[in-house]
Amino acid sequence: MSRSILLSYIATKEAIATLPANFSADFRTAYISATTVGGMDKTETFYENYVDDKNAPNIELIRHHDCGKITDFVAKEIGIKGMVTTISTACSSSANAIALGTRMIKQNLLDIAIVGGVDALTKFTLNGFNTLQILDTEQCRPLDESRVGLNLGEGAAYLVLMSENVAKQLNQEIFCNVVGYHNANDSFHQTALSDDAKGPTLAMQGALKKVVCSQMILII
Repeated sequence: MSRSILLSYIATKEAIATLPANFSADFRTAYISATTVGGMDKTETFYENYVDDKNAPNIELIRHHDCGKITDFVAKEIGIKGMVTTISTACSSSANAIALGTRMIKQNLLDIAIVGGVDALTKFTLNGFNTLQILDTEQCRPLDESRVGLNLGEGAAYLVLMSENVAKQLNQEIFCNVVGYHNANDSFHQTALSDDAKGPTLAMQGALKKVVCSQMILII
């Protein structure tokens, strides 16, 4: 089983710990999980062995490579039989999972949305960012003017979103409210920002506009 699946399962179980055992049967519930590399950690092991001996690799190592395998496994383990979907949009994956869950609750298509994402550290990811020449080989130092790139890690995080009415019905502690979000694409470059920062500007302006017409979507 891939490390991504294990991280995702543990984080999701922690996120739903305060919910009643039968929440997914009593409410319209979705599990929206995001990832970029999926089970790449197992696929890397498969091909390392394959290079050394083409008869040695175990095909089971790549059975869970597909990004959707993580979502499907965790959803089955926690008993969600409603909407189950995977988002894979690189660095924006988990933010898009939150946005989708929020939108669907606002449109009265869902009562509860478990949203978030997972990625395990792999050679594929490390080499990818290194190829883009944005990987810092020194220790993490955010906001430091001497920083020359980013540092990579791994992890999983999930939130439980629900409407205000459902939160009161389940007597849930409320941590915060989702009030604004927006996607924008200035089509400038796959990984680089334009000099005028058009993409982030459009995204922030769109998010601020949504605050005006926001209804209470809560993070539990």
